[in-house]
Amino acid sequence: MSDEGRLRRLLADLERSAPMAFPPPTQPHAARRSAWPVFAAVVIAGVAIGVLLAGPFGPRKVGQLTPSPSPGGLLTPSPTASTASRSPAPSASPVAAGATIISLTPGGNGVVTAATRGPRGFVALGRRAGAPAAWHSADGRTWSGATTPGSTETLQATAAAGSDLGYVAAVATCGPSECAGAAFWSSSDGARWVTTATRLDGRIVVDIVVTNGGFLAIAGTWPGDSSQQPMILRSVDGRGWQAISPAGSGLTGANVTAMAVHRGQIVAVGSQLQAVGSTPSSWTSTDGLVWTRHLQSSGWAAAMALQSDGERLIAVGMGPCASRNACAELDLAWSSSDGLTWQPYARSTCCQQLWRVAPAAPGWLAVANQQIRGAGGPGFVSIDGSGGLRPVSVDPSVSEVSAILPGEGATLAFGQRAAAPSRREAVVIVFGLPLR
Repeated sequence: MSDEGRLRRLLADLERSAPMAFPPPTQPHAARRSAWPVFAAVVIAGVAIGVLLAGPFGPRKVGQLTPSPSPGGLLTPSPTASTASRSPAPSASPVAAGATIISLTPGGNGVVTAATRGPRGFVALGRRAGAPAAWHSADGRTWSGATTPGSTETLQATAAAGSDLGYVAAVATCGPSECAGAAFWSSSDGARWVTTATRLDGRIVVDIVVTNGGFLAIAGTWPGDSSQQPMILRSVDGRGWQAISPAGSGLTGANVTAMAVHRGQIVAVGSQLQAVGSTPSSWTSTDGLVWTRHLQSSGWAAAMALQSDGERLIAVGMGPCASRNACAELDLAWSSSDGLTWQPYARSTCCQQLWRVAPAAPGWLAVANQQIRGAGGPGFVSIDGSGGLRPVSVDPSVSEVSAILPGEGATLAFGQRAAAPSRREAVVIVFGLPLR
């Protein structure tokens, strides 16, 4: 199948559920506790899947799922009060490489921390002028502010997903140097968001995927959290969430950084805690309950992002470096047809890292946390069908990218740019295809 065909299939898959079935709901389950330390370096980087903070992340409590808000909980947004993202109309400006930057907060500060696509179009979530904010668009080019649950807390979206059930988002309470806990928002159309009753103390939701049973979310482990595995949560309607108990030991010691649905199964990537250090790993499941671990070789890095184009999976991250003071060829991306075995797909030098990735027929669009071969800004890179890297020039004022999504004839990136010395705007970058 051609790259264009794979992209068309992916776009169709985004509007329908993957062929998986869930067992009947179980009762909410609190994570087990033990006394061994949790290796969290990789998962901290991975959960920044929309959490753009300068300092370390750390919980104030170990994860505990509660069915309703409690006075002592970390997250207590009002279920009825709401605020609209009132800001000037988004403005667009063309940049190099056939891309257009759309400011969601022209003249003001803001950032996009999570984004997704569903049957009704795109949604972006983040912050504007120090408060939670959201935006929606039918085509990815014309954006409007959305209504978000009212709250005085510093809520920030960490993950989002969309299906024919609507849209869901996980939000955390964030301070100057850490985020903790999770609540879930839902929206039928992306224009009006409401909060749900589910609260999760301590842990942060890393990722959410769509299944034919609804939505599946995973919350990672953190320093001070003595549980042996991440928490799996499921929603059959996008409004109510339940923790489910994974069967067996497949996720024990797992630090999951990203998930994707591929060929009828859930695939997760991250690192597996060992007696000393950790080992890169992937996990697969057909139902979210039973997971199989697939340890990778020492030359495979724990990935920061994972995407499927319907034919293959691409994971991106940073491979091992020869030494801190020497440059050497290293793997930045890996491909797999099944989520079990992986092969190096793209290489570069000097310990650089790819942070996000999405299909961009032909090939893929990725973003790095450093410049790669002259790429400007955060380092947008085109990965061709054979794994070759080519910089994609974009306005260097773009300073943060939290998500990349495929669109019709375009690929969209979400994040922030420096619009003035003291102003940083929330932006959407629309890349026309093919990339140039």
